[in-house]
Amino acid sequence: MNDNIHLSNQRFLFYQRYLFIVLLITFNNTSCGCKNPSDKSVKPAKIKATKYSSEDTNQNLQNDKDKEAFEQCQKEAERGDILAQYNLARMWEEGRGVDKNYKKAAEWYQKAASQGYVKAQFNLGLVYQKGLGVSQNHQEAFKWYQKAAEQGQEKAQTNLGWMYQNGLGVSQNHQEAFKWYQKAAEQEDVKAQYQLGLIHLQGGHGTPNEKDKYKNGQEAFKWLKKAADQGYANAQKLVGWMYEAGYEVSQNKQEASGWYQRAFESYHKEAEQGGMVAQYNLAQMLEEGSGVDKDYKKAAEWYQKAAEQGYVKAQDAFGWLYEKGLGVIKDYKKAAEWYQKAAEQGYAGAQYSLGCMFHYGNGVTRNDEKATKWLQKAANQGNAKAQFYLAWMYDTDGIRDVTITKDDQEAFKWYQKVVNQTDDILAKYQLGRIYEDGRGGVSKDYTEAIKWYKKAAADPDDVLGKYRLGRMDEKGRGVAQDYDEAIKWYEIAAKLWSYDAKYRLGRMYEKGRGVPQDYVKAREWYQAADPLSKAVDRQRWLDANRL
Repeated sequence: MNDNIHLSNQRFLFYQRYLFIVLLITFNNTSCGCKNPSDKSVKPAKIKATKYSSEDTNQNLQNDKDKEAFEQCQKEAERGDILAQYNLARMWEEGRGVDKNYKKAAEWYQKAASQGYVKAQFNLGLVYQKGLGVSQNHQEAFKWYQKAAEQGQEKAQTNLGWMYQNGLGVSQNHQEAFKWYQKAAEQEDVKAQYQLGLIHLQGGHGTPNEKDKYKNGQEAFKWLKKAADQGYANAQKLVGWMYEAGYEVSQNKQEASGWYQRAFESYHKEAEQGGMVAQYNLAQMLEEGSGVDKDYKKAAEWYQKAAEQGYVKAQDAFGWLYEKGLGVIKDYKKAAEWYQKAAEQGYAGAQYSLGCMFHYGNGVTRNDEKATKWLQKAANQGNAKAQFYLAWMYDTDGIRDVTITKDDQEAFKWYQKVVNQTDDILAKYQLGRIYEDGRGGVSKDYTEAIKWYKKAAADPDDVLGKYRLGRMDEKGRGVAQDYDEAIKWYEIAAKLWSYDAKYRLGRMYEKGRGVPQDYVKAREWYQAADPLSKAVDRQRWLDANRL
């Protein structure tokens, strides 16, 4: 990539000496392009100074060269040279020729970035995103990533996509995220290819329509395969899954096994070296049995290693294993402790789990105020499970055994948030109930209630929505009274084991509503609804009246 550097003729001779020194420095991952003194292709006669048997002496010699390079670099940087400013920032950041100092590094990245040097702009974005030598500032990180991305820097484009996707330093915008991932992926950035593959595989974020907009299995496989071919372990794992499931590719167990094995080996190698993310991913494969034998005990061991390093996802996963007793002895107290560690780091999944632990009193003293606090934190981050649980706690038609003050308006708010990002059928049903009852600051609206009941009923697994549609037809709420339609919905719900629907069918036969009056069939439906006391009462009434 063009570094956009223009050297004046007056300084050309100086730069020949200066670059010779700077290029001796080996930068991690972004080598300046010179040969390392240990490179066998360099002729011995030109590196006689490196021929010492003592490693310490060699290191001292390298340190001297680093210091000399630093001094030369600093002089040019102070004169305003962009490349020198960038290299000086790298030296401060990495501790080459000077003690490591992130603050100084940030200052020099700022100087070079302000002059339009794309690499400095990208690195300055990283500095602000991670808070290295400066206060963490996602808005500043976004600004500098954007500048570098607009110059075509692929890693900046990937990070810009990530910030748009997660609403960091900018309003969440999935279309923009997708656009920048696409640009970076086309430049072969492996992380962008992986993220693009994920979006196509899972669908976008946000509303169900936004998810469907991007879902494309063939595109998912294409981009994940590209990332996998570059050795990206997360992509290799997903490609393995796609072959195993036959998702958008011909099912091929042998291919699946090969890709799983590559991912496992990559994770294992890095995990053994202490990489906490790799430790977590390795544990996840062992827990799931992805391409390897399922082994909860080994999974727990690797989760623990990553969790003890502070990796938040591992802390949450390790807590879950303790909660379920998988690979470890079930221990709610330890589960709560690990959830707490992850929750305090802001991990929404752990905040949700901890909230549940406080509500049920598992591993902690039951406390609905603390339960609400943690659920609220998770819900505010968009965790749909927490949003629903919170709504269910506030709902006067929801959980009964809570000590917090019921608030249908809060319940209504959180149910709406759930349905805006998921297809949760129970949340849709509860919205219907609120509109039918006229609760939560909402005026009674049977038409709106029916709309939500139908949304819930569209799911084959829904029972409650179908039952309520039957009730609306029977009572003529929001629609013309229609016993035939009511019976249709009750019969559908009854087949899904709705005791309420069975009871209502008994009443319809008893009263002859939409069907000929038939006490025998009425009794059969009441018997089918036996768990309901009112069904038992109707049977007794029929018995008493010899019907």
